[in-house]
Amino acid sequence: MRARNHSRLFWLAIIAGLGLTACGGGLSVTEEAMSVDLGAIDVLFVIDNSGSMVGEQLQLAHSFERMAERLDLRLGQGRYRIGVVTTGMASPGCPDCNVMITHSCVNETGESGALQDRLGRIEWNEELADFDFVRDPRCAEVEAGELDCLLDPDEERSIALVGVNGCGYERGLEALRSALDGQTNPGFLRADAMLAVVVVSDEEDCGAVGDVTESVPGKGAELCYHAAAGVDPDGQPASRLTPVADYHAFLTGLKDRPGRVRFAAVVGVADPSDPLSTKITYDAQGQVEPACRTPGCSGGAFCEAYPGTRYIELARLFGLGQDGQVETICQADFSPVLDRLGAFMGCPASFPLPKRPRAEIQRLTLGNVDLPRYSCEHDGRECRGPEDTSCHCLETWKLDSNHVLTLAPHVDRSPICDLIDSGRLDARLGY
Repeated sequence: MRARNHSRLFWLAIIAGLGLTACGGGLSVTEEAMSVDLGAIDVLFVIDNSGSMVGEQLQLAHSFERMAERLDLRLGQGRYRIGVVTTGMASPGCPDCNVMITHSCVNETGESGALQDRLGRIEWNEELADFDFVRDPRCAEVEAGELDCLLDPDEERSIALVGVNGCGYERGLEALRSALDGQTNPGFLRADAMLAVVVVSDEEDCGAVGDVTESVPGKGAELCYHAAAGVDPDGQPASRLTPVADYHAFLTGLKDRPGRVRFAAVVGVADPSDPLSTKITYDAQGQVEPACRTPGCSGGAFCEAYPGTRYIELARLFGLGQDGQVETICQADFSPVLDRLGAFMGCPASFPLPKRPRAEIQRLTLGNVDLPRYSCEHDGRECRGPEDTSCHCLETWKLDSNHVLTLAPHVDRSPICDLIDSGRLDARLGY
């Protein structure tokens, strides 16, 4: 008996040294703990600079700090870079600004996808907003220590205050493509950083230059709505815009793996609880009907926002609640919006493990959220694998050859995101 007890203690010691534990008569590898670095993020804001955007630009300027604080909390201090462009693209209907053209024109910076380096300030003339600008090259790419570019509290200047004389044909999707094509703003995108794009507009997207014929007598940017809807108010076929799917393919192609690009739209939404229900409709006179109105606003038509259906569609393609998000622009206070956007941007779906796992992973725990190898697509409960017919059983996560861990689209990341603190996420790998 005594000899057998010594033998058992010997083998238990060997098992412990190998990281193994006796369980249920068999052996399983114990868990390995590590901290995951969530990385950095490049953020591009595409801000509408048409005539009705004064209030929204002011709210953005005064709320940027909330977003920066949230990114600092989620990713770690100073892990973000922020750039701003406008929705304007140079076109026959939107020529360069000069002394003869003072409205609906393209400025020398911040349009056609160029990063904004002008700090705007509003000088009120009774109830009219006049914009004054000064140039500051460092504000084209705002990093930690340059938050005065987002808002200088003494001067009340901000790169979000892009003016209201911009092009009346808003082309936010084409502007983001130009901004990120690697030629207009070389060096803005970092290869190892996530990318988040946020469009803020109270109008519809008008596709690429040439999609609609501009300067049609008696017509203006309402042609963009006809084209976005595919029909005019009389139900007649209209011009077609560059498909939203093209912009989705462009953005996702900028990164080497899923979950590294986020898109958010702060636009005209009819029902914030169901943004996909937003449609382009017309009144009896054939005018586009607004999607929403800012609560408490007394500025007449300036309080209204029109359907942003193409931006909403792009968010849908990224997966609402996953890598796509929609917020209504009709809000009296943007601080909660920017706070939510910061949280949304700061929770990646994929991230590199600091070292290669020593064996094939069978279970993953992030924070205190247990993620089995396979789970049901609709309710997230554990399942056995593709052969399990109890539900649509999918991989919960994948690990590639570079030991980059990517969570599947059906995984609810919100509990994991809520656990992220100070830019670190604890992980336990079970073998």
